[in-house]
Amino acid sequence: MLILTPTLTKQTVKGFSLIEVMVALIISTALVLGVFGVYSSISTTILTSKSLETTQEVVRFSVQVFSRSLKQTEIEPSIVSNGNSLVVEQVANVKACDGSIPDKPYKETYVVVSPLLQCTLTIDGTVSDPKTILSGITAIEFQREDDLMHILVSPSFLPESFIGGQVLIDIALTRIILSKAFSS
Repeated sequence: MLILTPTLTKQTVKGFSLIEVMVALIISTALVLGVFGVYSSISTTILTSKSLETTQEVVRFSVQVFSRSLKQTEIEPSIVSNGNSLVVEQVANVKACDGSIPDKPYKETYVVVSPLLQCTLTIDGTVSDPKTILSGITAIEFQREDDLMHILVSPSFLPESFIGGQVLIDIALTRIILSKAFSS
């Protein structure tokens, strides 16, 4: 007689084991944290780059404005308000800070009303309304050393970690230097 015994059949399991799920979770977490770290780093770099780009434009325009004014003056500029304001006397028929060309001698007065660099013209004792010529400056300081003007500009967007948050611009008083050279 033949006796049949029931055999245990092995069932096939479909799906993942707990260990496999945990390993996948750890790998996924590591990838997400890596991507987040890279994104954060790139975002910081982009913000810093934009700040430096804005600062570069502020400094470039400051150099342009002050170079034009200081290089064309024939009269010694005056530093007033503890070095925070500059008065430049100009002869007639030269370009002023507001873009006009007055037909009489005039004075340009530069001052920062944070975050704006403003200029006023004084013609025949009449002072014009302040004209904003640049924004993005928190402070400015003027110093003079012989025929060289030092302008210390504090752009609004320059991170403090970069050169103390200030940029030094040196401009030679060209016409004054030339007039001294040729009058000797």
